[in-house]
Amino acid sequence: MTDPMVLEAQRWVNETYGGVDGYVSCDTDGSTGWATVLSLTQALQHELGLSPVVQNFGENTLNAVWAHRRLPDSETNTNIIRIYNYALWCKGYTGSPRADMWDTTSQSSLDDLYEAMGVAGHHNWWLWARVTRALLRMDQFRLVPRGSSTTREIQQYLNRTYVAGYTVPAMGLVPCDGYYARETQKGLLMAIQYEIGLPTSTITGYFGRGTTTALKQQQYTMERGDTGRLAYLFKAACWFNSPTYDGLSPIAFPWEDGKAEFTAATEDWVRAFQDFTQNAVHGMGTFQTWAELLISKGDESRPGTGSDTAEVITAEKAAAMRSKGFAAVGRYLDEHLPPGDPYYIGKKLRAGEAQTIIDSGLKLIPLFQYNGTVLTNFTEQKGYDQGLIAHSKAKEHGIPPGACIYFAVDYDAQDHEIGQIISYFKGVRRGLGERGAHYQFGVYGTRNVCTRVSDATGARWSFVAGMSFEYSGNMGFPLPVNWSLNQIYEYNPEADPPTGFTDGTIAPMGLDKNVWRHGADPGVSRLNLDERYQDMIRQVQFVRRIEAAFDEYRETHLGVTESAQRDHVMTFFRHLKYYEGQWPHVLEPVPDPWIDFLSSKNLWLDVDFRWPNDPVAHTSVDFQHLMASCQGMLKYYSTSVNTTLGDGTGWLGDLLAFFAEWRNDYEHLGGSEFCELYLANPNKPSALGEQDLRADADAFNLAKLLQGSSGMKVSEALESYYLTENLDTSDLRKAHRRFRSFTGDRFGGTREAVASVINGALGNGDENHSSMMMTIGRFVLLRDLEPWEKPWNLGDELDGFVDGIAGKLIELANAEPEAS
Repeated sequence: MTDPMVLEAQRWVNETYGGVDGYVSCDTDGSTGWATVLSLTQALQHELGLSPVVQNFGENTLNAVWAHRRLPDSETNTNIIRIYNYALWCKGYTGSPRADMWDTTSQSSLDDLYEAMGVAGHHNWWLWARVTRALLRMDQFRLVPRGSSTTREIQQYLNRTYVAGYTVPAMGLVPCDGYYARETQKGLLMAIQYEIGLPTSTITGYFGRGTTTALKQQQYTMERGDTGRLAYLFKAACWFNSPTYDGLSPIAFPWEDGKAEFTAATEDWVRAFQDFTQNAVHGMGTFQTWAELLISKGDESRPGTGSDTAEVITAEKAAAMRSKGFAAVGRYLDEHLPPGDPYYIGKKLRAGEAQTIIDSGLKLIPLFQYNGTVLTNFTEQKGYDQGLIAHSKAKEHGIPPGACIYFAVDYDAQDHEIGQIISYFKGVRRGLGERGAHYQFGVYGTRNVCTRVSDATGARWSFVAGMSFEYSGNMGFPLPVNWSLNQIYEYNPEADPPTGFTDGTIAPMGLDKNVWRHGADPGVSRLNLDERYQDMIRQVQFVRRIEAAFDEYRETHLGVTESAQRDHVMTFFRHLKYYEGQWPHVLEPVPDPWIDFLSSKNLWLDVDFRWPNDPVAHTSVDFQHLMASCQGMLKYYSTSVNTTLGDGTGWLGDLLAFFAEWRNDYEHLGGSEFCELYLANPNKPSALGEQDLRADADAFNLAKLLQGSSGMKVSEALESYYLTENLDTSDLRKAHRRFRSFTGDRFGGTREAVASVINGALGNGDENHSSMMMTIGRFVLLRDLEPWEKPWNLGDELDGFVDGIAGKLIELANAEPEAS
């Protein structure tokens, strides 16, 4: 949107300073941006006598403003007054309508800005230099949408306590927008450096040797009962790293009304944080915890059992690594440059090397990187191509199905670039999926890259480049919930003096030390195994035992017909979880004599048979959900646009719960954004999580199999779906195309067709899209929402949600192999 005062500023600054040495013109489009404020910065430099002018508000400019010693209300240079007024307009405040005058409107806006910065009343020349720099940057000082008011209070506290009174001379005003980012992290660290006694001349916001030495002193270990400014800063660091996670359950940090005391609640949070980040768990703020809170590598001296290297691992090197506590090593599956190229480093896994690693007692972590150091590498097509290559190389080296391959983003990707990187990973997913999705994929990169790629594409694990702690993507971002490895230290044989890893019997080698998270990616411990299907084979065998028991049961229970076998089998699998509420009315009550009969035969629904392994997705199947939904979809089978109670037992029931979750808990998100973050995301639990959607798709596909053959048994359908190779493509089962089949057969296969069914199912349009019973069911499932939150009352606001669902289903379908 064009702002007339911003447009006036752009025209004036270009016309006035266009001939000044070094000046760079800005666009005259009426939109504030870096180009505009940097042009105003150059204008100010010229008025203060600096030449040539540069597009940076650095120390020379800061000192020149300070030396000028004029606050705006006493300024006599009308051009400088114009610059200040225009800067206010560009910052979103109201300057004087006559830009060459500093009037009460200008001063009132400036007072508002001072208050927003947390420094109200501190009008002095020294602070004004820093305010001017903040004015001529894109930093925000109002709370922005989705910003945290608590974060903003901390930001204002930092400005008020450490900047306004010239306490830390090198510290600039931190933004007060409610977002924890690079400048806030730097300001927090500078404040901590001041409180732990570093000389002010050495305070830089860099976590170096002086900070490390000071924080290791016992007096700076934080514990229950501590109060004061350092306790406040410690709790602020905890807040900025919130929430942390215990498993997958968020642990919210209790701010306790802004008090600075280290309380029992603080100690509980610290314990959870230490456990999540895999540091020593004791609940105190030791150096190790301080480091983990403040920089992405944490304490680089702490133990790390994971590693990665570009060097070939021999039996001797592996033995040396084992002797020093390493348990896993990351190696590259391939290298895109040929030998002889000046940039060739010979990093790819050699023939037989994987077996050498495993025979030596190390786990193998497969890595893949083709020039992942520049943004131009990251396109969807390149991701697809490299996914195919990674699959081929993994098979070549005998990497077993289910292993996770980490694809690298090996540079400081800026936030605005990550959308393109996400496209690359969607290509990776499609490439791996085209070969049957034998392998999972993970992401290597900064915290921000790992989190956003995982959220958008379902990357299974994150390998965090924590060692690059000065990368912007590692500053102001917590560890990803799905982190598996965190790279914290480099053994470098080319350093001076050499620091390469060695046990004294081998030449120094380049090796990165990683913290390998307990219970995360297990790595590769055996080669050339295909055990994916054993769990489902056992499940099918168990279903056959239930079917055989039914034949015996029918002989002793009059009125039970042979055709009831499928219902009885599926009822057994839902009887512990899906038997109350609406379920008895939709699928009939669970027959107690049948369950008692199975118990007499020692046939119980043990945990192993509730959660068998999916041989294609390499994760567990909620078999109770699967069977309950399949039974409903079979009873009320439909492939038309009309939705039925069968849909309500599966995908539609989950979809309605997901919709209610959006309106109850995440209304601040747009529908499309909510779907992108929470729909079928393995790293963000929701009412329509990855396992739920997969079970819904499988339930429909199995129901279609059973509906198409009245004599087919449940065990036969399971075997055909999960275990039987298709004749057209070796090593592919029907389950490899689960979402292609689901979206094609149930919704019509196109994005528009899916959206049409979803719209009708939500009641946003023609009521004929739903059966009367499903219409009633929809009201029941959404009964807790306020009337204006019901989907049929949202109007255009619903479109993004519907499109998000449709887009995700089509995306999942397109990532799977096509039928030959």
